[in-house]
Amino acid sequence: KPHSKRGDKSLFLSFANEGDPIVRADKEYVFSLAKLLAAPAPTCALRPTKPKNNLAKKASQAVLNSVKTTRGPAPHWPVPPATLSNAGRMVLMREKTQSDNSPGVEAIMTTDEQLRDVVFGDPAMHMMSLYRHRVEKLAFAAMLGDEAVPP
Repeated sequence: KPHSKRGDKSLFLSFANEGDPIVRADKEYVFSLAKLLAAPAPTCALRPTKPKNNLAKKASQAVLNSVKTTRGPAPHWPVPPATLSNAGRMVLMREKTQSDNSPGVEAIMTTDEQLRDVVFGDPAMHMMSLYRHRVEKLAFAAMLGDEAVPP
């Protein structure tokens, strides 16, 4: 981005829903996403650990509930290099649970470089009604000067 006095006064924002695959719609990414969706689900083996007490010999519900599971490393999918970039400053919108457990929306400033290693593949996040709903919530909260966005 060229730095100039005129450019510093302007503001151009790109809004994206977290999970929207169109944010990265270049050819290699779409093919990689199709392969990912067609691939079998990764197996994250859950390994039970032994309980700390000697009650393991008794098959009671309390003993079964005391067995903790540990997860292995998260699965990794290689993301192809991006050939296209989003314009302007990126605003990533996603759901956020409020303190009263009601759903809300949060907007996070991000960069195109930060999104290059992320796989977004939920077509439901591309619905324009969802974009409109989230932008309206954020605008309403901005008008009120409130960080808590109403449901």
